[in-house]
Amino acid sequence: MALRFRLRKLNKKAVFFTFVACVFLSLLIFSSSIGKNYDMREESFVMETRIATMSMFVEDVEEDIERAAYIAGFRSVVALVDNIISTGEYISDVNSSFRELFFNGTIEGSNSSLLVNNTFNHWINKIKQEADKINLDVNFTTESLNIYQDNPWNIKIDLDMGIKVSDDEDISSWSRDKTVSSYIELEGFEDPFYVLGTNGLVENRVERTTWRNFTDGSDISNLLNHTYEGYYVNFAGAPSYLMRLEGDFGESEYGIESLVDIDELSSKGVSTKDKTIVDYIYFSSDDPANYHVSGAPSWFKLDNTTNMHGNQSHLVLYEVEELT
Repeated sequence: MALRFRLRKLNKKAVFFTFVACVFLSLLIFSSSIGKNYDMREESFVMETRIATMSMFVEDVEEDIERAAYIAGFRSVVALVDNIISTGEYISDVNSSFRELFFNGTIEGSNSSLLVNNTFNHWINKIKQEADKINLDVNFTTESLNIYQDNPWNIKIDLDMGIKVSDDEDISSWSRDKTVSSYIELEGFEDPFYVLGTNGLVENRVERTTWRNFTDGSDISNLLNHTYEGYYVNFAGAPSYLMRLEGDFGESEYGIESLVDIDELSSKGVSTKDKTIVDYIYFSSDDPANYHVSGAPSWFKLDNTTNMHGNQSHLVLYEVEELT
């Protein structure tokens, strides 16, 4: 009887200790699970934060690259014109000289003050410095850079490049090929034909004409004002602005031209010619037949050259076919 009682007590104690052990084991497992979940959440939070930081940085980089391409491109064009003025010579290869200025800030190996701290490479280095501050690594590869015109009044820059951004801790990376395009408006830029055609005595800056109609019957006041103001029109037989930088007097779909004010040239001491006053013909060696416009000064003569499509002549363009 006593032995049976002791056995019951021992059984109760065993059940109690087993219960306590189970509780402690459950708490241990629960605690371990919470720790692992916390570590996973913390790791996930760190990863999400880094990815979000990279995403914002990439957006800023793309905006900065477009801005840098425009700044470097604009200043490079100004530097090309400045070089023509200072040397008295046209640019032999606009694309090559533009690339040299755009990336290195030099033209034919000589530094241009206009590109100091404004080359594309300078801006790229600044972007890399900002990336270092947030432990990101940025690499840029330039595939090609082209400068051309697809309309008369702007120069277009196309920059093809590769961009790769990676995290120092290898949490995330991003890469893509990108074409950066910028338009540089030509209004306000000096015309090299005037600078070199007058030995630097007369300048004329590109400005699109404000006149829709040049004549009204025999009234040619708009045409004369167009000439005196040095305004330009699009004529698909004149040189484009980029062609003017190279001293190319040929024809382009995106050609522009002005009419030379002979009175201004005379007043500045420039020897004048008795020929058409269409600028690219006047400053070239060509001398096609010309016609005096009724009601205009004696020097106001125009040729009847047609555009590259053969569907418009200068007399038609300036609305004087009945006044010559």
